[in-house]
This record gives sequence, C-alpha cells and structure tokens, in this order.
Amino acid sequence: MSSLISDKEKGIISLMFQDLHDTFKIPISILKNAKKEISINVNPLYNTSANGKNNNSNRIEIINTYARVYYNPDKKKQFIEGTTTYPQSAVSLAVNEIKILLDQEAYNFIGDAKKIIIDEQTFYVKGPVSKTGIFASPFYKIYLSRTE
Repeated sequence: MSSLISDKEKGIISLMFQDLHDTFKIPISILKNAKKEISINVNPLYNTSANGKNNNSNRIEIINTYARVYYNPDKKKQFIEGTTTYPQSAVSLAVNEIKILLDQEAYNFIGDAKKIIIDEQTFYVKGPVSKTGIFASPFYKIYLSRTE
C-alpha cells in the first residue's frame, strides 16, 4: 500500500522533530547504582579497608545527559468551545509530576535509575516508559514524580 507521504518527506519531518528536540532540551542528571565488583576471598583480612570494614559499598553513578521537560502549567482546564470535552493539549499532570522526552542515547542511560535531577530538583521514575514520535518513534516519554 502506498503512503501519502514519501520516505524522503518522512525523513525531512523526522529531522525537523529532532531539531525541535535539540532546541528545547535541557541538561539532566541521572543517578543510578554503579555496577558492583564482587571479590571472593577465603581470608577475611583481604577485601577490607584500613579500618577493617568491607570495601563492597554501594556507589552512585551520575550520568549527565539532556531531555525535553514538560512541567505542569497549573492552569485551569479550558473546554473546547461549544462542547463539554477538554482539548488533548489541556491534559494536565499532577502537581508534583513532570514529563520528559528523551532521545535513544539518553534513554539508554536511564536503565535502572533511582533518581533524576532536573533544575536542581530530585525526581524518581513514576511509571512505564513509552515510545513516542511521528514515524519511527525516536523519542521516549517518561513520567516523573518529585521527591519531597
């Protein structure tokens, strides 16, 4: 079945959305547990620090990347003129929630992230990740809740 939009046009439109993402992305920091190194020793004196305690501690890895961030505008919802329904753009987030859009590279960093820092505020991943995009779904949408 043929498409109304050619592959060349789809590529141009996808590049426009990538430019939009690049224009409005801001830096974010992802905090996740670093991979643990496990060493097995028969002698309890090995694998200890100077104070005699085990060196296997939880390390936090900080990854800096970029995302588009959508905050709750805190506005009253407006009805579509002449109806009793809300426009799709008026779907609002809860007070302590935000939505971020990540490209593939940033999404690969998220993985099992425990916390995400955006604009010096700490958030945690609230729900499942979903792909979004007009043709090839090049972006990932994640909802975050503010930690208090």
